[in-house]
Amino acid sequence: RAKSNVAVLLLDLDGFKRVNDSLGHAAGDQLLRAIATRIGTTVRGGETVARLGGDEFAIVVESVASEDALMGLADRLLRTIARPVMVADREVVVNVSIGIALADPADEGDAVLRNADVAMYSAKNAGKQCARVFDPSMLTRAQVWLELEQDLRRAVQQHEFELEFQPLVTLRDGTLRGFEALLRWRHP
Repeated sequence: RAKSNVAVLLLDLDGFKRVNDSLGHAAGDQLLRAIATRIGTTVRGGETVARLGGDEFAIVVESVASEDALMGLADRLLRTIARPVMVADREVVVNVSIGIALADPADEGDAVLRNADVAMYSAKNAGKQCARVFDPSMLTRAQVWLELEQDLRRAVQQHEFELEFQPLVTLRDGTLRGFEALLRWRHP
């Protein structure tokens, strides 16, 4: 609207499944409502908050002042969400992983959301309960992992793995101590 910088923060609750599994879905819904309220009170009035599904929320920030300002918002969200919540007569603590993507004027909405998602998974892989700003190298890594996974699936189907045994020899006297089994991938 203001023809200014826009960013998307993608939030995914860490450990939410344990709440659903142990306390039930009604308790999970109660927790989601409490977290949604906390998010709503943490953001500025002009920012858009949406629940994307499950335990994922998105925040669209217009008029982004700086990456530091976005990290400040992420830090406030991390602290606010980590406070205990009373759910089903129990005190529950969940944390959140946050991915941040700054929109480039040439980006489509899906690309910005994908970038925020990639950054969020980077935050989860970094130990959860943190925020990461999207960097193109994150997308490259995600694409490499996807390609590797697909290659591994194909390798199993195409019988590209070969089992080999390698002797283990004591260097001092040359005696055979055993063998180690190696699975070699004859990748095309």
